[in-house]
Amino acid sequence: MVRVGEDVSERLDIIPAQFFVQRQIRGKWACKCCQLMVQEPAAPQVFAGALPTPGLQAHTMVSRFVDHIPYYRQEQINARSGVRAPRSTLAGWGGQTGAQLLPLYAAHRLFVLGSQVVHADKTPIGMLDPGGGKTKKAYMWAELTKVREGAFEAEPGVVYDFCAGRGGKYPHAFLKDWSGTLVVDAYSGYDATLSLDGRFTAHCLAHARRKYDELVKANPSEVAKQAVLRIALLYRVEAVAKTLTADSSKRSR
Repeated sequence: MVRVGEDVSERLDIIPAQFFVQRQIRGKWACKCCQLMVQEPAAPQVFAGALPTPGLQAHTMVSRFVDHIPYYRQEQINARSGVRAPRSTLAGWGGQTGAQLLPLYAAHRLFVLGSQVVHADKTPIGMLDPGGGKTKKAYMWAELTKVREGAFEAEPGVVYDFCAGRGGKYPHAFLKDWSGTLVVDAYSGYDATLSLDGRFTAHCLAHARRKYDELVKANPSEVAKQAVLRIALLYRVEAVAKTLTADSSKRSR
């Protein structure tokens, strides 16, 4: 038989998450002449004496806070692979990992607040109320930067600040050492922060458009309709500007 060709078919498959034990073997060496024993030092760990590796820490945290899989469900998922990790243990890993990330959070916060243009907004989030049998409302504040520096677009960044409320004291405390232009909605909670020297306000056009859009849908208004159409023209200008360098986008606008 002479091979004259082949047919190739491809199908999607998966290898589920697999647990394995990472072993570090360090030999000991002794010298009979000088009665001395030496050994290679242990590799540095993210936190000393911990059972999980950084990879397992990251997997646990991503599952909990990105994929929103509670610890008790992770406990059940891990058990199917033969790993018995109680939810209390997983929660402990989460606390340790969070503490380790604090220096990175501080550095990232300085990076975001190093920009002259910062966008800020908040969103409600449920917070457990121990003993109350229910959740209560808290807020996650987000400060982000995505600005152009000269002819280049700066690396974007966002930092989150979990707070118990939505009062003006929270953004004021976060931005107290910062100066520049703050892009926000018309929420009065920013007034104390923006009243300081070196602060400028740029209101968010998307928030302004929302009110006109609500008027168009609820009670057809010709004035509101014209406003939405004019804002659409500005969005088209911005769509082109995003593809240009900083100087070119300024001329385009």
